[in-house]
Order: sequence, then structure tokens, then C-alpha cells
Amino acid sequence: MKLFQIMPCRLQGYKATLDGYNQTDKYLVSYNDVCNGGSDILTPSGIADHLGSFLYIPFLSEKLALSIDIIASLFFIGYGLICFLIAIFFFNKVKMNFKNKIYGNLSILTLFLINIFISDTYSFYGLTALALIPIWYYIFANDYKSKTRDIIIYSVISGIFIAFSETVRGQSGLFIIICIFIFYFFASKEKKTLKIISVFILLIPLILSKYFFNSIIQERNIFFDNKPKLLTELKERDIAVRNVRSVWHNAYFGLGFLSIEKKDFPKNNDTYAVNKAKELNPNIISFTKDYENLLMKEYFKFIKDYPLHFIKSLFAKLGVIFMYILLFFNFGILKLNKYKFDEKIIFFFMPGILLNSLLGFAAEPDYSYLLGMFTFTSLTSVYLLEKKQNNEAKN
Repeated sequence: MKLFQIMPCRLQGYKATLDGYNQTDKYLVSYNDVCNGGSDILTPSGIADHLGSFLYIPFLSEKLALSIDIIASLFFIGYGLICFLIAIFFFNKVKMNFKNKIYGNLSILTLFLINIFISDTYSFYGLTALALIPIWYYIFANDYKSKTRDIIIYSVISGIFIAFSETVRGQSGLFIIICIFIFYFFASKEKKTLKIISVFILLIPLILSKYFFNSIIQERNIFFDNKPKLLTELKERDIAVRNVRSVWHNAYFGLGFLSIEKKDFPKNNDTYAVNKAKELNPNIISFTKDYENLLMKEYFKFIKDYPLHFIKSLFAKLGVIFMYILLFFNFGILKLNKYKFDEKIIFFFMPGILLNSLLGFAAEPDYSYLLGMFTFTSLTSVYLLEKKQNNEAKN
């Protein structure tokens, strides 16, 4: 994989979206999206994908009069740099010894470089977590002694980051809200009203972003509905206007993680899932609700017919994920047998590791899906060593 590489079809999709906007003056409408069967016609942008980058990158390219290639690189690298600087700033606000400071700063730098190296929308899994974990550890480490105003400000900032991140890559910010909520609910019972206000603030930008994108999508759908000839051609090309995010599509081809040598078992790629659905129902249109429901039924049918293979596959995925956890936990492993976990580790970091590892179970334990888990695991090690050092100093 090349440095700063964006998936070629996704990059081509950004260019097609800009061309579609120039022709129609409508957002999230593409023209000549060859990667998704849309050669020389108008199609919906970002089929089966998260739509944020398909709005932001073409918009910035048009407004700044710069090429899609330049804007796309600036978009992902720029977001990474912002997250890196926020992480460094809040990490260094927590008191710890010099050795742990060096280890922590190097860990943050390494995580930043890994995410930038992988780039693309996948990087948001790790970058958003990289920015927000040090903010919330700082709040939790102070036992909410920060001014109420500061906690509200941090909640606003976090909510904006989470909402923005979710539009680009789903579950890249939502898991962090869940982790904060778990800590609020199970850890200290102090300042309940402030916690409720904080969660409410965290959710508002996310809700508003959903409403914003739904309104754009609705306007786009009306545009296509008013063009019956175009709708007919889209149907002939197996392209749906009202496409949905591919959830069961990913889960189904994820069943093929250990099925390379098994002829009749699912294979671990997108094409197999699409072809399987067509085999079951030749009239099905890919990435629609009916398509997703069909593959959901096939998913559970496969589990029922081959439960041992499914369990074997889960354990194989678990093995890969566990290997990554050991790798990114690194020096923190040396202290595990001497350290009693505190509430921050149990109710904030551990849920973050587990939730982000689910992405590897759902499809495949590819590193691009596990960047959030890498970040939570590595920073768990950093803060674990910091806590251990503080305990030894007290004794």
C-alpha cells in the first residue's frame, strides 16, 4: 500500500461527484462513476458507502478550485494533523514522569503515522479516537474537578468531532460516545446532572448531522424520481437510487474468512456477495434493503448449516485480533500482573477495545477495520504505565 493512498474507486467517485454537481447543481449526484457501473450517466454518489467525504471533498475542490487529488490528500492528512495536535496537547496536560511522557508521545506519533499511512476513510477509526481519548482521560483523571464550563466545552468539541467523523466513516465516533456513557453510568456517581448535560451535548451534533444528510439525500432522490428515463436505465444497470449502507453484505462475505479452499462456501470479497445475491434472486438490485435482507437470511442459514465452521472462523478472527492487541499493548503487558485496574481502564478503555474489535469479527480482522482498536489498546498501555508509576511513587 502506498503512503497517503486513497482507494482508486473512492477517489474516482469523488471526481464523478464533482462532475455530477457541475452538471446538475445537486450534491451527492455523480456523473460517469465508472467504478459503480455509471459510465456516462448520472447516478447517486457513494453507493453503499458513508457519504460525508463524497460531500466535503468535491465541495472543497469546487470552492477552492483545486483538483480532487489534492483536496482528498489535504482532507485526510489535515484531519490527521488536527487529531494529532489535540492528542499531544491533552496528553501532556496529565502529570506523569519523563519516561512515560516520552513513551506516550512516541505512541501518539506512531498511531498518527499508522493512520496517515493507511489513509482513506478507514483512518477515521483511529484518528478520531486518537484525538478524543486524551481529552476524556484528562477529564476523568481530574475526577471532574475541571470547571463545569470546561467540561461542557470539551463535550461540544467532542460532539462535533464525533458527528463529523461518523459522516465519513460509521462507528468511528459512535463507539467513543458509548465508552463515555459506560464510564458515566458505571464509574463515579458524582455530578449526575453534569453527566446528563454532557451526553446530551455529545449527541446533538450527531443528530443534526443525520438530519442534514437525510435532507440532502431526500432532495437527491426527488431529482432522480423526476427523471423516469434515467430511473429505467439505472434499473437496467442494477443501480438503486435508494441504496443503503452495506452491513449484511460485509457480514456475509466475512463468513468466507477461512473458506478459500471450500468451493461452495462464501468467499471473502465483495464480488462474491453480490453474485450470490443475484444467484438467489436475479431481479435483486445490489445494496438495497431487499438485498441486505436477502444476505441477512443467507448469513444465518449458513451458520445453521455449518455451525462448526462458523465457530472455527470466529476463533481464527479472535486469534488475529488478539495478536494485534498484544502488539499494540506492548510494554503495558509487563505491568498487567502487578496492577489493579481502576475505573478508567475498566469502564472506558476496555469497552473501547472490545467495541472496535467487533468490526473485525463482523467482516474480517483486516488492519484497516481495526485502527480504532489499535488506538484504544496502545493508549490503554500508555495510561496503564502512568497509573502504575504513580502507585509505585506513593508506596
